[in-house]
Amino acid sequence: MARRILAIVLGLLVAFVFFMLFQATSGAMYPPPPGLDLGDPADLEAYIATLPQTALVLVLLGYAVGSLMGGYVTARVATPRQARTPTLILGAVLTIAAILNLRSIPHPTWFAVINLVTFIPLALAGRWLTRLGPSAR
Repeated sequence: MARRILAIVLGLLVAFVFFMLFQATSGAMYPPPPGLDLGDPADLEAYIATLPQTALVLVLLGYAVGSLMGGYVTARVATPRQARTPTLILGAVLTIAAILNLRSIPHPTWFAVINLVTFIPLALAGRWLTRLGPSAR
């Protein structure tokens, strides 16, 4: 049980590192205007509305890569026979976090839909990657 919990926690950490890297890259490519209050939901919503689709696609790409790598790490740390459940839990936790984010910060509908269907399938794909190659258990 402890190993499965550790697997989920490490998977979450890996996923969030990738999320932050891609969001930081997007923010560097499309910086917010001076004086933007990131703590003000109205300011943040107005800023997101002005972003080009490329910026939002980059964030989605980060969510995809983070989910995939988080699922991979979760499955590698969990025991091979018990990797599916921790990986599903990882995907579910990431989906719940996305729902909370989308509720607090409005995004375009296309972004929200793609966002919500990304986490569980790609976390499971990360688990599948552990079965490939000579290092597969």
